[in-house]
Amino acid sequence: MKLVSLSALFALAVARLPVPAQTPATGSIERIEVTTLTRERISLVAHAVLPQAAVGTKQSFIGEVAVGNVPLPVEKPVWVAVRSTKGRNEALVYLNLELGKVPEALLAHAGTRALDLSLKGNLKGEHGSTAPVCAIGVLRYGTREVYAPSSLGQAFFSFKGAHLTGMTLSETSGEATVVLFNPFSFPVPLRRITYALEAGDRQLGTGEVTATRIRPKQENEILVPITASNGDLIAVAGAAVMGGGDIEGRLVARLSFKVGGDEITLPINLPGKIQVGH
Repeated sequence: MKLVSLSALFALAVARLPVPAQTPATGSIERIEVTTLTRERISLVAHAVLPQAAVGTKQSFIGEVAVGNVPLPVEKPVWVAVRSTKGRNEALVYLNLELGKVPEALLAHAGTRALDLSLKGNLKGEHGSTAPVCAIGVLRYGTREVYAPSSLGQAFFSFKGAHLTGMTLSETSGEATVVLFNPFSFPVPLRRITYALEAGDRQLGTGEVTATRIRPKQENEILVPITASNGDLIAVAGAAVMGGGDIEGRLVARLSFKVGGDEITLPINLPGKIQVGH
């Protein structure tokens, strides 16, 4: 009897212990698409496959959205479109945030070769239904996993043209002006700009500018030196070179930004005027 009583007492104590919350099964984020990018805001759609979902095709997500374990200040509510078929829940998660609210910590933790995105929280659907969400994705830049039209970055970079005035018998020198807009509330370290000035089918000059900081929430003008061969200038626009004038050109460059302990490189190809003389 004594043994039975001890067993019953132990069973009763175990029954009163709190039941640990179950960790939801992990889903996958398959792809992310940038749909809108301005100087103030960015809108994205994350394509995810989730083990569980709430009821209904239109749901909302309540929880944390993070990149590199850095929570992002996404706007609420976060809407989610869900299609459930044969136990598979395909979800489109619509994310919007102001660029000026992005935390500086993201610079130290964001990946330079892939986007480490995670969703942790709950889905809320029809009739008060809910479902836990835990989904992660390591999405590689330069693949279909991260999609953004090249035209979306035009608001952040511009070429204000080149002015070539220092003419000798063999070459003409001057400078070009690149404008970079920083939408964030913190400075962004720019390691280098590697560039080439082109006109027609000719490369007029190349160079590199290193180590500068892009000031927050403003346009930053960066002057880059240019030295062009007179032979190349005459070949693309002889009259402009001899008498002074403008020719159509392009600045083709690669911008390398410091992110974490590495760097990420963005290509730009911008049209602009090349003024010769005066």
